[in-house]
Amino acid sequence: MCAAFLTLLCSEGCLIMIGENSYRGVETSEMHQIEPFQSVLAHEAKDSGADITLYEITSTDIKEAARENPYTWVHIWRPWCPNELCQNIGIFQETSEKYDDVALMMISQTYDFKEIQGIVNRSSFTLPVYVMKNEYYGHKLRKASEKLAADFDIEDVYLLGDDLIFKSDSLIYSGENGIGFVDSIFTAPSLKL
Repeated sequence: MCAAFLTLLCSEGCLIMIGENSYRGVETSEMHQIEPFQSVLAHEAKDSGADITLYEITSTDIKEAARENPYTWVHIWRPWCPNELCQNIGIFQETSEKYDDVALMMISQTYDFKEIQGIVNRSSFTLPVYVMKNEYYGHKLRKASEKLAADFDIEDVYLLGDDLIFKSDSLIYSGENGIGFVDSIFTAPSLKL
């Protein structure tokens, strides 16, 4: 009887709370838009305006993707942030496309489909959107950041920036305000992009 009540209650678009953390804030109607990470190459660009799919990702997946590319630029993104760089994510794609050997992974810290869809629709961003897997990281941002930092052997969470750059599977940069700094990293003579 309880299962029937929950099914009836949730059929109208309730929030799903599995294991207290997983899919916090995701409506039942959005669950089909969440897919597991397979390979960065398996996720194709979508047409602007198409419904987004969020590919759940962990540090293990990021490392796997980094091994598949000469350079991987990971941007940890906060869709609720009013900052221009959070709202105009197309600039990240434009910057990454200047370099042939750079794969960009835009990773949201939340499953906020409406906010993410709106930002994607207003920008020129057509690459896949990834999300930090809630089941692995939990929904508390501080704890998720601490776990992600530990996964990349970054001792202090404050040293984990919004932008991570990998050369093959080695982390070579972690910092803030990546757009300006990323250009200088990718044009450094030692990288020879």
